[in-house]
Amino acid sequence: MKIKLVKAGTLVFLALYLGFLCTRGWAKDIPIDEIAAKMEQDEAITTMEKCGARELRRFYGLEAKNLEGYFFYKAESPMSVDEFLVVKADSPQGAEEVLDRAEVHLEEQKKSFEGYGVSQTALLSEAAVETRGSYVLYASGKYAQQWKKEFLDLIR
Repeated sequence: MKIKLVKAGTLVFLALYLGFLCTRGWAKDIPIDEIAAKMEQDEAITTMEKCGARELRRFYGLEAKNLEGYFFYKAESPMSVDEFLVVKADSPQGAEEVLDRAEVHLEEQKKSFEGYGVSQTALLSEAAVETRGSYVLYASGKYAQQWKKEFLDLIR
């Protein structure tokens, strides 16, 4: 009897674990314009400078024409680490490539502020850089975790 319970428990655990793995990278397919419209209701985002393809290339090494869509806000002051970027790649594999670029950008930011920007370095250590499905999020600054939650709520 004990062996049957252990086997049943193991099967349930495996089923739950596999279900978790299969849905972990999943995201609803929402147009980037719709996501931007919702996120731009947050005044902390819209008080930053809206960036275009040139800034996307400069800071992340990404070409806008190779993406399904994006929106990007960055603080005007070079001493601020406030930044919010959402990219919709053409595939989850494309999102992984964008994620790599975002992680490189974060490391470059940390090096830039190392040694003199103590508060900026602390904010960068709390930055959100992740992928869900074909989407990539980069959020840094005081509201990074809040923005992450808002974004994930939209695509779940």
